[in-house]
Amino acid sequence: LFALICSVALFTACSDDDEPANWQKLPTEAITAENLTLTTNSQAQTNASATLAMIDAQTGTLTLTNAIRGLDEVSMNVTVSEQNDGSFQFQGSTSVAMTKAVADLINSIDVTASGTITLEGTATVNVTTAANGYLVKTWNLCDATYTDADNNVYGAGKIRWTASYESATGVNSAENIQQLGTLVLHAIMQQVLKDVEFRADGAIVASYASEINLSQDAIMGAIFGGGVDVSGIEWISSPANLAYWYPSDNNINVVLDIPSIIAQALQDQGGDSAGMAETIMAVLEQLQSATPAEIKAILASLLQNVGEGTILANLDLTQIADEDIAKLMDYLTNGFPLKYDITTPVLSDGVTTVNDIYVYLDKDFMDILMPAVAPLLASPELDTIVSEAVGQYWPLVKILLGINSLADINDIWASTTLFKVGLDLTDGSFKVPEAETSAE
Repeated sequence: LFALICSVALFTACSDDDEPANWQKLPTEAITAENLTLTTNSQAQTNASATLAMIDAQTGTLTLTNAIRGLDEVSMNVTVSEQNDGSFQFQGSTSVAMTKAVADLINSIDVTASGTITLEGTATVNVTTAANGYLVKTWNLCDATYTDADNNVYGAGKIRWTASYESATGVNSAENIQQLGTLVLHAIMQQVLKDVEFRADGAIVASYASEINLSQDAIMGAIFGGGVDVSGIEWISSPANLAYWYPSDNNINVVLDIPSIIAQALQDQGGDSAGMAETIMAVLEQLQSATPAEIKAILASLLQNVGEGTILANLDLTQIADEDIAKLMDYLTNGFPLKYDITTPVLSDGVTTVNDIYVYLDKDFMDILMPAVAPLLASPELDTIVSEAVGQYWPLVKILLGINSLADINDIWASTTLFKVGLDLTDGSFKVPEAETSAE
């Protein structure tokens, strides 16, 4: 009996010393940049990390931190299988409900992840996302101007401006600029852009004019109630890798792949796209590691070289505050925050409704740029350029706006309480039968 007890104790001791299974040796800490190869629908973020917490030999929980734009942290159950080389493959999926204010555009985001992880602590993770909701479709730019019951003008490009400034003749200049400016922007955008698609995978694809040839007659026609003829424009579709979108708090953030955009533009013009893209990337990398003061100096130098002898030389980037330079650099990396308003206008027939999303940059964003733009607005050269573009109508336009020159805009801005500039995107037509238009 004593011998039997000793044998059991011996075998128990041996069992306690057994080597743990390989899945139990997998790293439990977060795997970060130097050991993580991450691919996503859009540009990967440098501060992303992945953590795999094993539950048993076949299952675990994968947590992705800062890997998906707009979703700070996502966790999902994954199935895990050991491979012949000692690594482990995993795959899983989850759906993340949107609970913030942007939920009226996006209901949820489906996330799928797969990859491998090694005992040494390296991982490869492939992530795909698919957004579900109101925004995910192709939106057309407003095909005609429309004025609602509150005298708000809808157009392909739209301005909203509220300021306490009043001209010497009693004109509310901000209100008149928003009306006239919307008509001008509408005519311009009608000749430049046809539609914008927000794809489920986060890509933005647009149909734009193959040749930009703005017609003064179209612009003046739009101001005085005429339509814009786009029948002769050839529309082409942009590649899917130039811009991306993602929801964040109350914003639609738009991330621009600037080197790809420059390369595409040069390719359209037959230029050296590869060489210029490399140059732009080098400049961007230099800016990302520079201080705000250094950034302003670099950009000011570039602007002087590019804008020498032109009106652009009047821009003064040194007037932008250092903290605002930091914001702009963050926008270049993490996306420009677009606000949005959703409306459902009823057209003049009293029956037809159009779903409309107005995406825009607001006063907070423009306040960053205005110190640099103010010297440009104050320059007599700008008045000369605009007067030549508008021609004989320029004196009348100044009377309508209640300004003596474009320099007055600086005074108007000083009393501005609300400002929005952006695009009106719709899923229908703002055009009504000719007879009803005439009656209105």
